[in-house]
Amino acid sequence: MRMDRMTRKKRGIASLLPQGEKGRDEGVWRRHVRQKGAETPPAPAFSSRALTLTQPSPLEGEGSKLWLLGVVFGLSAMAVAFAAAAQGGRVATSGVYSKAQAERGAKLFADACARCHGASMEGLDVAPPLTGPRFLGNYVGQPAAALSSRIRTSMPLDMPGSLGLQASADLTAAILAANNYPAGNDELPSSASAQQAVTIDPAK
Repeated sequence: MRMDRMTRKKRGIASLLPQGEKGRDEGVWRRHVRQKGAETPPAPAFSSRALTLTQPSPLEGEGSKLWLLGVVFGLSAMAVAFAAAAQGGRVATSGVYSKAQAERGAKLFADACARCHGASMEGLDVAPPLTGPRFLGNYVGQPAAALSSRIRTSMPLDMPGSLGLQASADLTAAILAANNYPAGNDELPSSASAQQAVTIDPAK
């Protein structure tokens, strides 16, 4: 009777093992019973196929992080462009100001803004730079009206609100030019509603 129970246990355990491992583990079980007289079989060996689950993924590491950041940045740029297109507007990289307008804005900047932001918009102790990733990070994905309105309502520091709509649009054009956005054939409009249709996308 005891051997019948042991035989049934042996067969039940063998049925749970992968096909290629049944014979091997049945032999281990028989030796275990003869040597120890025990009815409980030893734990079955794990298949080598299970070990592949612990191998590191090829996407792990610093390189993959940089790759993912690049993908996120690219998708963000595409989302900005698609959103602008869906609204029937334009993006800054398509050329949304004229060369003449940027030149007017640069002259105005030298007269009213350079003493705080620096002659090359590099920023001084009293005011931040108007170029570079840190500055653009505040406006990428925003309409040009956001930048123009900020200029019009809060600049210059000693006379905020003294710049009109056209001057603010010209200064916005000069800032876009300083950040390597290309000039186009038409001027950036001074109307805030028209500027809402112009999206500042990531510079190329």
